[in-house]
Amino acid sequence: MIKVIKEEINKVQYHKDECRQLANKVAQISETLEDQAHRLQDSQLQSYADKMHNVLIVVYGRTTRWAAYGFVKAYLGDGSIAHGVKQCMAELDAVMSGFQVTAAVVLNHNQEQLKEQILNNQDNVDKLIDLIKDANIVREAAIIQETGAAVVEPLMGAYHEKLQRLREKQGDPSQLVDSKEYKETENQLSELSRLTGILPTLRDLNGTITCPDIRPIKGGIDCDVWKGLWLGDQEVALKTMRGLKMTSQRAKERFQQELATWSKLDHPHVLRFLGIVTDLQPSPIMMVSPWQKQGSVLDYIKGHQDTADRCHLMAGAAKGLAYLHARNVIHGNVRCANILVATGEQAIICDFGLSLFREETNGTSAATILVRQGSIRWMSPELLNTTITSPTTKCDVYSFGMTMLECFTFQPPFSNVEHDLALIISAITKPVIPERPRSSSTGGSETWITDEIWGLMLDCWSTDCERRPEMSEVAIGIDDVDLARRVRRASNASSQSSIG
Repeated sequence: MIKVIKEEINKVQYHKDECRQLANKVAQISETLEDQAHRLQDSQLQSYADKMHNVLIVVYGRTTRWAAYGFVKAYLGDGSIAHGVKQCMAELDAVMSGFQVTAAVVLNHNQEQLKEQILNNQDNVDKLIDLIKDANIVREAAIIQETGAAVVEPLMGAYHEKLQRLREKQGDPSQLVDSKEYKETENQLSELSRLTGILPTLRDLNGTITCPDIRPIKGGIDCDVWKGLWLGDQEVALKTMRGLKMTSQRAKERFQQELATWSKLDHPHVLRFLGIVTDLQPSPIMMVSPWQKQGSVLDYIKGHQDTADRCHLMAGAAKGLAYLHARNVIHGNVRCANILVATGEQAIICDFGLSLFREETNGTSAATILVRQGSIRWMSPELLNTTITSPTTKCDVYSFGMTMLECFTFQPPFSNVEHDLALIISAITKPVIPERPRSSSTGGSETWITDEIWGLMLDCWSTDCERRPEMSEVAIGIDDVDLARRVRRASNASSQSSIG
């Protein structure tokens, strides 16, 4: 009927502008009805939809009559057409207003019901799977999530469970399923993630991750990293640990504990754990996390030398490390290589706890592992002289001071010392600290290493580990400097703008 009404309106020979407005109003009503179609059945909206339909029938009758007028009759009936168009607009506005008010009430009621259903059945995956049969739940859940109710994660779990069951149904749970239902479920899960910006936090991601590349994107002494795709369109990082021995039950349990700890961490400056995959080559176990296309903090600075705010990056990294310490998580190998950069120039701590994990599972001290990994220049004196063999939070603080130096100078710590062995000997005899950089050859460090920052770094390098500040104190200190810099920059920009 909507299409016919618009066609008849276009035939009316007088009051073309008013008729065009009427046609637009009819089109708007059509879009509204289509958008709310899934809510009409058995709701208050249905009665308003019926009223709207009745008004449209009247509008159709009038426009058909006007369209049939010849030129003379249209001219003579000019006043009645103008009045009739206004009447149609008023009637449509009235019924539309009632419909929209009722729609808002129904929407709120439906969302409250859906929220209760999801939150009350978080542990009932069968009930949640039954809920997600309705494709419209994706949009509704995204809206509810914006109100602060955590409904997306349980639904994501249900989607994953449904995909897993469909894979098991075909006989091989590690393989994707070529069926309409499987693809629709994948699409809904992907859309839910896209609308909310939330990636799944689940252990088992088998069957949902693909790895197009045979060779790793990045390799090191400790790990290899591949770029994978979750549900075919979202980039994720797939990490494997080299030389990881998972032969004993104790090692397997320790690995599960490590993953459980990581999965519970939730901070904007700590890399998220999404899950593991065990059905991809070349590794039997791959840890999955969001892909950070900016790379490490040094990669980022190298590509944005004129714009990268190194102080802001270190402030974010400090907050992330302080968060880990507050949850009794020791990083063990703090350096720029283990700090990534996310969208919006946000530093993200990664690869925490790996040296300690290897120590417990492989029987080699964490200090020895760090030396083999080439981390001597970031290691605290008590680790280098073997006063202790496992990193502590105070070791992390010392390493963070060296990481700040590395970031601000764009050079490794003690860049004037040629051989690592000299640093080990120094740690045993008389620990030394780096000299304050002042030359322009050190990456413009004089711009970043203010007296406040240098004082903070000296505190981090105290040879008496007990005199080093807590990481939370370091985070506050560098954040204060970062905030002051930003305020000055904004004030200067405002002044220049006023002068211009």
